[in-house]
Amino acid sequence: MKKDSQKLKRISKLTAEADDHEVESALVRAQKREIARLTKKADMQRSGEAVLLSYLAEIFKDGLVLKVPKKPRKDTRKTKPEWIGVAHLCDLHFGKTTHNYNSTIAYQRTVLYFHKVGEIIKAQRTAAKIEVVHILLGGDIAEGESVFKGQKLLIDRQVLEQAMFDAPEAIVDGILYLMTIVREIHMWCVVGNHGWDGKKYRIGATNWDRVFYETLKLIFKGTEKLPRDQFKDRIHFHIGDYDVTARVFDWGLLLIHGDRIKGQLGMPWYGIGKKMSGWADILEEPWEYLFMGHFHTLSSITINYRRCFANGSAESGNEYAKENMAASGYPVQRFCFFDAKHGMVNDHPVYLVDKIIPQGRRFIDAYQEKKNG
Repeated sequence: MKKDSQKLKRISKLTAEADDHEVESALVRAQKREIARLTKKADMQRSGEAVLLSYLAEIFKDGLVLKVPKKPRKDTRKTKPEWIGVAHLCDLHFGKTTHNYNSTIAYQRTVLYFHKVGEIIKAQRTAAKIEVVHILLGGDIAEGESVFKGQKLLIDRQVLEQAMFDAPEAIVDGILYLMTIVREIHMWCVVGNHGWDGKKYRIGATNWDRVFYETLKLIFKGTEKLPRDQFKDRIHFHIGDYDVTARVFDWGLLLIHGDRIKGQLGMPWYGIGKKMSGWADILEEPWEYLFMGHFHTLSSITINYRRCFANGSAESGNEYAKENMAASGYPVQRFCFFDAKHGMVNDHPVYLVDKIIPQGRRFIDAYQEKKNG
């Protein structure tokens, strides 16, 4: 009996030890799985950092040398009012390919936009002093590569190249030209839906448009430890996520991309009006003008005391838009002027082609081409 009791105690002890060992093993296994997961995540982050660093190293390997344009002479005319130019750029989609659009055409049209803006400013100087331009970058500057299935087959440049090479090259060239005409530039930036890495986990700064903006800022402003002082009083950056309010004189310009306004088959006029009415009261910064893109349609609408200006796109149409929305048109962006007393005083569509053709002439040309070909 005593032997059985001792045996039972030994069995109980061994069972308890086995239970403890089992619990410990399960805990160790869980810890090992977590360590493996974190290690894999860290490796992925390190590999991502390595890719980014390699791109940055390529950018800066020969030294980033920008020739600072000479600051234009101050306009001292006392009889002319002061105007401020506002350039609205969005939906450039660097990297996208269609039958008539690619990264090379995106560069050409972006630079053409800045040169046309320069000509508009020169022409309007007979009526006003124009020394400052605010540039509103409204998102979808980069096309992305994982917004929808199969997108990687419809781009000619990877998303890193879109955001860190192609778009910065075009915008930098345009800004440097504009600096020969105006004394000061303000950049206002928000992200678009094409900058997200897929449809899940859309977190503020995790957007390729944001990468582009930070790259652009780095080029002109440098870093805190290595500042580029030669552009200190020439260009200023205001980078937001979903929205930012530019201040032009005392007028508030609310900049968004437009993907948060839901609609189908064209411009969502009802959705725009509903959003404007809500934002009129809940946003901290007061505003009178809404600038948006996303729908690739140059248009405007007035809601009570506020106005909305929707922008076009740098691409000139694609088969998806034609088939699903019966939409196409000329590549176009917007440029306008503001006056301290009256707000917006004029609005210019800036077509990103050498010429536009009347529809009647276009149909005749198309008929003749088909007949002869």
